[in-house]
Amino acid sequence: KEVYVFKRPEKPWTLGNIFRTGFSLYPFLVIRNYSYQEKIAIEKEHYRVQLPAVEIDMDLWLEFLGYFLSEGHVSKNGGSRVHIAQTTAGKKEKIGECLKKLPFKWVERKDGFTTNDVRLANYLRQFGYSAEKFVPRKFLEQEEKQLRILFDAWYLGDAGCTNSAHLRDDMCEIALKLGKAS
Repeated sequence: KEVYVFKRPEKPWTLGNIFRTGFSLYPFLVIRNYSYQEKIAIEKEHYRVQLPAVEIDMDLWLEFLGYFLSEGHVSKNGGSRVHIAQTTAGKKEKIGECLKKLPFKWVERKDGFTTNDVRLANYLRQFGYSAEKFVPRKFLEQEEKQLRILFDAWYLGDAGCTNSAHLRDDMCEIALKLGKAS
């Protein structure tokens, strides 16, 4: 689902433009000046609207990532829904405190927290689903303080349990770097 932006012409509602829009390959997409150039732009996927970048403090991001890797998922149908599951009272409040600091609008539900942010969903989708999850190498190479934040958040969520062999190995690597027995 994409948004295409074109300049408004001087006379948008000509009879020719109305017919071209109504009988085009994109009948539900109303373009007031459906010229040849704009048709080419749509077909070549030009003029996309870019969402602004978001900057997040690394400590906050690593805490969130720990919660996401242990309790989170992104909708599988390509949507923008991100959910962090948690029903245990103390744990849910701690996760909620972290999520409030992030620049995304989270909704608290009975079973956890949900947001519908396209940027966040697209980024988190790379980590896979339950059995595919992992920690990217760049996060495994952080300072000890930051590794502890990531590990503690992950451990709070799943208490050290995962069905992803890759995530298990990544967390064992972090545990060894932190001087913990894995």
